[in-house]
Amino acid sequence: MQTRRWQSGLVLAGIASIANGGTLQHGAISEPELVASLDAKILRIGRLTHAVENGGMLYVAGEEGVAAINADGKPQWAARLPRVDIRTIAADGSGIAFVGQQLAGVEPGAAARFMQGDLADVPTFTGTTVGLLDKGRRGAVLWTTPLETTDRAAPPGISGATVAATDGATLALFDRTTGALTSREKTFPGFFAGMKLFQGATRNAPVYANESYYVGFSSELSRVDSVTGKENWRKSNHGMMSPFINITAGPLMWGDKIVFGNSSASRSNTINDITRVFVSDLDGEQVWNDRGDKDSGIASLAVQGNRLFVASNFTLRAYENHGKKFDELWSLETAKDNGALMYSGYRGVRYYLRSQGAAIAEAALLAVFGGNDSDDMAVRIGYGNCLVADERNVYVSTSEFNKFKLNKAALAVGVWRKETESGGREVITVLDGATGRYVTTLDAKGAIIDLLLLGPNLATYDTDTIRIFRRPQ
Repeated sequence: MQTRRWQSGLVLAGIASIANGGTLQHGAISEPELVASLDAKILRIGRLTHAVENGGMLYVAGEEGVAAINADGKPQWAARLPRVDIRTIAADGSGIAFVGQQLAGVEPGAAARFMQGDLADVPTFTGTTVGLLDKGRRGAVLWTTPLETTDRAAPPGISGATVAATDGATLALFDRTTGALTSREKTFPGFFAGMKLFQGATRNAPVYANESYYVGFSSELSRVDSVTGKENWRKSNHGMMSPFINITAGPLMWGDKIVFGNSSASRSNTINDITRVFVSDLDGEQVWNDRGDKDSGIASLAVQGNRLFVASNFTLRAYENHGKKFDELWSLETAKDNGALMYSGYRGVRYYLRSQGAAIAEAALLAVFGGNDSDDMAVRIGYGNCLVADERNVYVSTSEFNKFKLNKAALAVGVWRKETESGGREVITVLDGATGRYVTTLDAKGAIIDLLLLGPNLATYDTDTIRIFRRPQ
């Protein structure tokens, strides 16, 4: 464990030029105050795949178990579980729900790459298991039960009565006390669910509120009773001019409202092929929506009080809720070549195409003859957050530079990025939440799969290491 004070001006990654409606670039990279750096090997839960914060504690899921870590980075307990390739979790006051999945026929390391957002392959999943751990007994297993699916499952949902698991096409509810399957209903039209294109679509965790689970997948937003599993409603648009298309971020609660964001399903230059952020009431009725950049999609959302922060690959925007009125506080466009929102590694939104060869051939033909490619989908694979916000600042996980210099044109024809071709150190860009003004850029000391608030600190992790930093004051 190490502790360091900030030392500004170590590396100049760009010109700090931040203004409302301007372009966001890095300033000098600062040395953060490192509270803890924790090697995942000492937890004995395998490579890390997911983490959540709850009640001031960090709960980390790995291939071989789940561990609890306090805000100072000290392990509290670790629960060993049968090995899986990917494990995701959700936590409430007394329990930790998990979904574990095995991948069929993949090379070593494929699970980690996929969880970080690699779109080269969409693997087949087998041996899916849902379970519940007891927080009060150091992660003791209360029950586990199988879930029959070959599709990727989202992180689970949890309520006082049930644990929810979704593979996109269906939502399964398990009794919280016994683990018995109480219902499993379709939340996506059956005809489309089996299409290969949708196998790569974003899986969003069910969110519990108002005695219900809110579930978003592809073009559908549903509200399901958290006890019976009965679907109260399912909606696919807020009017003909505002389709959901492809939900890539959310749903999450914003006070007594639901917020989520989409990406266009194609780039056919129609009025509906544009990224939007939506706000609905608890009955699914639209309260407000706003358009985003067309060439990307909503990659991450963060709520702090009456403020909402929205990140796509090319923009970062802040809104404020004044009851029935929603105001844009500020909007920043990221630099196209060394952009602070070009999420490091594999995060952000990417276009999932039929195959690399077909996409390259199609892109070449379109470049010569013109026309539109409509058989692709913008998706967010990873489950981690690209940004979080506290009362003062918004924090964005970014990278110092990219050898690819990924821009709108490159994203529009699809880019397959190899791990060795991703350039730049991982950094955290800090902005003033009220004004969007640049504060600092912090060296993240390694890769960032996820970014979380943890007490007075920030927490990040990759597959092997958990790092906890003191938040700027």
